Amino acid sequence: MKSFILRIIVFFVVLNSCVSDLCATNLFQLDSASNSIKYSQTQKKLSNSGFGGSAGLTYHFNREVDDVKLLKSFLGSYYSLYWNYRAIESDSSLYDMAYGLPTITAGVMFGYLSHIKMRGNRQDINYNSHLGNQFTAFLGLSRDFLRNDNWCVGFTIENGISLTTTHYNKHNNVDNRFIGSNFSIYFGGGIYAKYTINPNWEAMMELAFKHFSNSAMDRPNLGSNTLGLQAKVNYFLSPILKQPRKLSYQLPKIKPDFYLDLTVGWEGKALQEEWNYNETLLPSDPNYYTSHYRIRTLWNTSLAGMFRYHIKYASGIALDYSLNTYADVINRIQRLEGISGHSAYHHVLGVSLRHEVFYKQMSMAMSFGMYPYRHMGTLNKHLIYETVGLRWYPKSWNNFYMSYMVKAHGMRADGLQINLGYRILRRNNLLESK
Repeated sequence: MKSFILRIIVFFVVLNSCVSDLCATNLFQLDSASNSIKYSQTQKKLSNSGFGGSAGLTYHFNREVDDVKLLKSFLGSYYSLYWNYRAIESDSSLYDMAYGLPTITAGVMFGYLSHIKMRGNRQDINYNSHLGNQFTAFLGLSRDFLRNDNWCVGFTIENGISLTTTHYNKHNNVDNRFIGSNFSIYFGGGIYAKYTINPNWEAMMELAFKHFSNSAMDRPNLGSNTLGLQAKVNYFLSPILKQPRKLSYQLPKIKPDFYLDLTVGWEGKALQEEWNYNETLLPSDPNYYTSHYRIRTLWNTSLAGMFRYHIKYASGIALDYSLNTYADVINRIQRLEGISGHSAYHHVLGVSLRHEVFYKQMSMAMSFGMYPYRHMGTLNKHLIYETVGLRWYPKSWNNFYMSYMVKAHGMRADGLQINLGYRILRRNNLLESK
């Protein structure tokens, strides 16, 4: 399922690129279309803003633990309230033109999942565990890729943070292996059909995938994955249909930009080795099936050579180095298990391919890499690693930025990174001079 999730992320990135290329027109002019409608700044914000809500049923995917399927019931529901900001041509933003005038969403979501039940194969457990309800704050971006009169078809991506009311514990929820902590990272994606009822109102139906995971910051962490139908209604404060809207625009050429991207940061994770070892203890041991795990630390740094070839895209290659503080813990566990000859070491070296997708002061960054040097005992013999996350470039920070990334091995989340970065030798003006 983790592999499927990262494939979903890549799918939406590729879809966005294809939409841009296939729908591009020659109608964009820096001095004409973007200024054809005159608004004051307050009027523009008012005309672009609106509110909406959604409700829908969802199906929770099952998982096997020790050859036993955990879930005994599968259906839940999601409800959300959100604020919309829809870009229009008079905003004069090259990024909005590049994305075909997207809609930006900020909202809150409630997941009613507490009646989803699960039961494992432990003979000493005589009750059903429950998944728990979810309260989520999220940001989203929606983009149409087909428009015909009042109908639109498009896709949505969302990212946020979630609070779960009921998570794993060994006393009364021992079979909830999906959510191991109160807080989770949320990722969502969907394909929607939208109908404009009148200039202020529109109705939508969306096939939505939702994933919740603590990014291995606690154990267990199978992750909660659902797929369902959401009905949405949106209201805009001013008649949005009166504004010209195209799927995409021919953008001015940019100057190709080569620069160096330096990052330093912290990574946290709870060790799968500790979880596996604690399962083998006697029931009288306080760590038997415990829900208390220390967050172990890695210190990361990387240097990437990047090529900015589009207003939205940059790609490159990076050298990644990590110093972990938990190699001795893995070695101690392996000694207790009678394992020898597979020691863990503190230093890790990787080489990765990078790709970044920009939107104004934000970007989605991702990488795919291999380890020339990594020794982490018998359990962690992965040679491949992946990262995906968001970066924020405050205007006042110049070339500095901050980011969070989820790191995975074999498409399974294995840590959460918080980074600071600096772009060296980067041009401040991407547009070619006339």
